[in-house]
Amino acid sequence: MKLSITKIIPLLLAILLTIGVVSESFAARDRGGRRNRNGRRNSRNVRSNRGNRNNTRRAPRVNTRQRRGRSTRDVGRRDRGNNRRGTSNVGRRSRDNGRRDNRNIGRRRRNYRRNRHVPYRRIQSPRRRFKKPHLYHVGVPRRYIAQRRWVRYILDLIDGYHYYDGYPYFVYNGYRHRYSDLDYCNYDLVDSNNYSVRRSYTDYTCNMGYDLCSDRRDDLNDLSGQYRFFCSERLSDDYIWD
Repeated sequence: MKLSITKIIPLLLAILLTIGVVSESFAARDRGGRRNRNGRRNSRNVRSNRGNRNNTRRAPRVNTRQRRGRSTRDVGRRDRGNNRRGTSNVGRRSRDNGRRDNRNIGRRRRNYRRNRHVPYRRIQSPRRRFKKPHLYHVGVPRRYIAQRRWVRYILDLIDGYHYYDGYPYFVYNGYRHRYSDLDYCNYDLVDSNNYSVRRSYTDYTCNMGYDLCSDRRDDLNDLSGQYRFFCSERLSDDYIWD
């Protein structure tokens, strides 16, 4: 049976239309798969970028602005003041001019260490002589005078004999004491709790008077377990304060 041309043409059009619809659906499915795969890749990249951003550290922000009312000169003054805090307080003691009590006299160290005095016999001759004590006392600054009665020169050296600035000294607990075997000194054994004199050693050469005073001082400090007692040269009565 032969088909007519009028029947064949609509049949071909229907077949072509069906093929077009099927191919369009496959093409749409492929586009959706690519979109999903690309979305997954992008999400992974975003996560990795976030992780890298969290792991990296930001550089510290530099604040170039100054506070209102402050200048670099003020900052330098403050820094210099902070640096002075770690230095000794000799300058602070100089303001009292010998009129204020120093509560740390004779007790510079906190923890007591037993250290017996050993006399030194190979004393060097001083370049300067002080035939009388007041000739030495006139050159003592007021900041090194305690209670207006005793010479308390600070010298941060180890304990023992030292030939310092052309004169023999004996250092104990950060203070220096005249130790000449030619000049004469008047040493007192002082209780730092009430500044009372336990014993005086007058009209002795400086080394002999200090040896006698130190021997008794060590006995008392060993009993108390602290730097309570100290030996110091008594200031002359004719010391000029004004």
